[in-house]
Amino acid sequence: MTRIDPFSPEQREAIKTEIKQEMRHEERRKRTVRLVTGLLIAFVVIAVPVLFVSAQLAKTGFFDVPVLSAWLYKPTAPTRTVIPLYGSKPDDIYRVVGTKISYDPATSLAKLPMTEAEITTIAQHGVTAAPPESLPFPIKTMQVAIDPGSVEIYVVSPQKKRDATVRVRFRPQVKDGSLKASVQEIAVGSLIVPNKVGELLFSIFGAFVTDSVSKSIGQVGTLSGIELEQGIVRFVFYPKNR
Repeated sequence: MTRIDPFSPEQREAIKTEIKQEMRHEERRKRTVRLVTGLLIAFVVIAVPVLFVSAQLAKTGFFDVPVLSAWLYKPTAPTRTVIPLYGSKPDDIYRVVGTKISYDPATSLAKLPMTEAEITTIAQHGVTAAPPESLPFPIKTMQVAIDPGSVEIYVVSPQKKRDATVRVRFRPQVKDGSLKASVQEIAVGSLIVPNKVGELLFSIFGAFVTDSVSKSIGQVGTLSGIELEQGIVRFVFYPKNR
């Protein structure tokens, strides 16, 4: 039986051409899809970390990130407001504090109590008198609050478009006659800094306070311990010339 081909040679050629064109079109479409997908993946890989970093910087208040800073920055608040002793200078405070030192002959230890207002006054005078290049950033105000379990340093730093805040909480301890600190929390603006980074930041910023205290106590004796209660810290030391 003879098979009848319904298509003429011209028609068959036209069909082949159309199929080839469709295959080329499909291949171009697949290449376009792969290209767009690759670009999207690359954008996500690059943009997400950049956006994340930008958001963290915006939270600190120390960097002005368009849109994000206004949305994400929230200043931290101190545990309470500590008012410095206006009109008093560090030397005035040291003279008063010197009269409050108690000595125990049985242990050869002396105790020097200081209120958080006295320490705040000394710290505020210290940053005011310090050369700007010696500070990690400009400081407008500084206060120190004392609780039984921690000491809190709270700083306001003037920036171009806002006041940025830094709150540092740490547990002081004495090691080899020097005042050291175990960092509990560092909040820069609304960003809570991870512990490892916080310890690094404290070595730059918080050490300003601990080193000052160590040097002050070192003038009268060797620091042995430290006691904390609400609003008061007592430095325990072996006095000189005893």
